[in-house]
Amino acid sequence: MKKGQKMIVYGLVVAILLATGITVKLGLDQRSAAQDQATRLPSTNAASENEAELLKQADTEAKQYDYDEAIKLLQDSESKETQAQVLDYELQKKDLITWSDPTLFPHLSVQPLVISPEKAFSATKNYQRNNLTIDEFKQLLNELYERDFVLVRLSDMVKKQDNGEWEFVGVSLPDGKKPLLLSQENVSYNEETAEAGLSSKLVVDRDNRVKSCYRDGDNELAGNYDMVPLVDQFIWQHPEFSYRGSKGTLAVTGADGVFGYDVSETGTAKDIERATAVADRLKETGWTLASYSWAPINFNYSTLAIVQQDTVQFKADVEPIIGETPLLMFPEGSDIGTWQPYNECNPSYVYLKDEGFSIFSQQDATQESWGEFTPAYYRNARIMVTGADLAAGSAYLAPFMDTADVLDEEARGI
Repeated sequence: MKKGQKMIVYGLVVAILLATGITVKLGLDQRSAAQDQATRLPSTNAASENEAELLKQADTEAKQYDYDEAIKLLQDSESKETQAQVLDYELQKKDLITWSDPTLFPHLSVQPLVISPEKAFSATKNYQRNNLTIDEFKQLLNELYERDFVLVRLSDMVKKQDNGEWEFVGVSLPDGKKPLLLSQENVSYNEETAEAGLSSKLVVDRDNRVKSCYRDGDNELAGNYDMVPLVDQFIWQHPEFSYRGSKGTLAVTGADGVFGYDVSETGTAKDIERATAVADRLKETGWTLASYSWAPINFNYSTLAIVQQDTVQFKADVEPIIGETPLLMFPEGSDIGTWQPYNECNPSYVYLKDEGFSIFSQQDATQESWGEFTPAYYRNARIMVTGADLAAGSAYLAPFMDTADVLDEEARGI
């Protein structure tokens, strides 16, 4: 090969090698950049997912009017979106209206709900007169929600100080929203109510939800058959109906068991274990547990000795299940005094206070709301919502519902 030709060949080889090297380098650079991008993506995605989750949690807290908790969840984030949301929550918080007057907290109460009107209303007139059906209660919740009521709990309204005295702190809600206490009496259940077409017990299901049971022939079904699961479901659908996760108050006795379980000396360890599991889960999910006395007794006609005996029995059988509670809901419209404030000359009051009761509730429908507060105790009046009230279109229910819309005429044979 001639010298000139060799030079041309050498030049081509060098050019090929240089081109190949550049290509290889570019390939390596691109692969390295891709690897860097792949390394960065998981971290970026994780941060975005974490921020989205925090925003979601904060939104839930804000919907239930706990703007302090919503702000706390987001305050460490520096993103523009979260900081804008924090500012929005701070502005909403400034516009809240504080309800601090103890007399302005209405309280509605119901008995256990009727699942089978055919059974219950034919068994005894008492159920038709006193108890609502499931459909009526569902409509009641809708009526309250549409009127801008918000469920609150006593532990948010009144706080016990280190010195043992109580402070009424009230609640803060947006303009137009109104606080409401909701309760259910005598949530004990027994064989008679189960056979009459009401719930037989409360249970904690596999998804850790509290459900009520209904006896259908030889089968016992768990579902949304009473106030607890119905309110739980409604608040899940409408979180703004609940103030900071508040649900309602359940007043229990001991003579017929607790939540459908025999917790007396004749009960089994399994009954006590299941009743305790229900009580624990209720408290975890925003429910308040109260005493309805053990028997239950009518305090108007009970001597101090009867009050003492009943309270001792309640504390022996029921308190180990539901825990200590300062709340006593007087059964059958009774009370331990008149409308005048309790004082140290009232032996039943002195005894009950010494036993840890300092929040009391009695029945009265003469006012839309009534409350009495002192550093020693808080007392309010609850309005019973019954089948008879709905059928009569009782005027005192008008601020809360249209009774004609709530009443189930077909179920009641009207």
